[in-house]
Amino acid sequence: MKKNEFRAWDKDYKKMFYNIGILPLKHPCKTQFVEGFFSFRIGLKNIIIMQYTGLNDRRNIKIFERDIIDIWHCIDGKFIKVRACISFESPCFRTDFGRRVQLHSTCEVVGNELENPNLLKENENI
Repeated sequence: MKKNEFRAWDKDYKKMFYNIGILPLKHPCKTQFVEGFFSFRIGLKNIIIMQYTGLNDRRNIKIFERDIIDIWHCIDGKFIKVRACISFESPCFRTDFGRRVQLHSTCEVVGNELENPNLLKENENI
């Protein structure tokens, strides 16, 4: 069974928090995060929570929602390198370039759309 893991992006501080646990508080618009030994409270409107896909790339890096990956994909009988962003559309994870692809050991995480938005603009150069 896949282990549920999450990370969170703080919009105000522009910082990613990994391996977070989410503890609901009494106030419905706030939550408490635990990262390692640190815990902090934050308003839900200030964060973006991303879920681990349960898959790793060819370098054994975990693939999360909003990660940007490079993947070899067969289009019209030719293999081309495509850069895509991972999103969650229940009940599965998908890429943003309009075709279904299988995430497997040949893909490579190159960043994420929150810390590295310029990587998506470079897609035309691949």
